[in-house]
Amino acid sequence: MMLRPTYLKFAASLAFAFCSLLGFSQEYTLQNSSSTTVSGTSTLHDWTVDVKNQTGKVSIAAKKIMEDAIKAGSITNLSVTVFASDIMSRKGKTMDNKMHKALKMELFPTITYTLNNPVGFELINKDGHVLENFSGILSIAGVERTVSTTVRAHYNNKKLSLSGELPIKLSDFNIEPPTAMFGQIETGNDIIVNFNLDFSDQ
Repeated sequence: MMLRPTYLKFAASLAFAFCSLLGFSQEYTLQNSSSTTVSGTSTLHDWTVDVKNQTGKVSIAAKKIMEDAIKAGSITNLSVTVFASDIMSRKGKTMDNKMHKALKMELFPTITYTLNNPVGFELINKDGHVLENFSGILSIAGVERTVSTTVRAHYNNKKLSLSGELPIKLSDFNIEPPTAMFGQIETGNDIIVNFNLDFSDQ
């Protein structure tokens, strides 16, 4: 069946209008300048471990994406992956081994976070913008949980930064808190993940 010219013109106009409504889309890759730490308590002292390496991507759809600002858009996708072996303590190999065992590293070598709903915003620039109800799926030791937090977003020189803290409970992921000194030192169930994620389109 041959399409009439008027129909073709209408379809082309509709496609153009749809593309104009969507605006721009851009994917950014997680940079080495990113940092993530995990902090908690124990019956002896507070502790902090560092994520030595992580990978990830974030996608932005917006009406306008400039060098120093993103206008009227949303974060449509976000994923971050960490190898459990890259989570290192500041107390030496013994604590690393206990921590990796608690994370069931041999069975579940990676920890992942995936955004489960787009997060809209009016403007992100160097002054920052607070994104509330930032919700995603966190997978640790083979257990998935929906987690929500507030994220601070900055954008400048075509680079997007997302920072914040995420409190979680080890028991929510069926993780038994590590112990030491034959159980005399016990790790607390509550931990806080502090993250500062830098993304670039380069």
